[in-house]
Amino acid sequence: MTAALRAHGWKQVHAWGTDESQLTRGAWTVFVTRRTGPGLVIQGEQMHELQITADCEGNLH
Repeated sequence: MTAALRAHGWKQVHAWGTDESQLTRGAWTVFVTRRTGPGLVIQGEQMHELQITADCEGNLH
């Protein structure tokens, strides 16, 4: 997800390992968090959940 955003002009300002990233473009900031857990296993395969939040000049969405 972060690679796709960077390809569209978003700048990565923080990366906390492979699980959390913060990207910005203009007045917008996007936080991408990848989560795993025992409840995210389907047919024996570990799945990942992406949580994406956005903030525009201090207004968290």
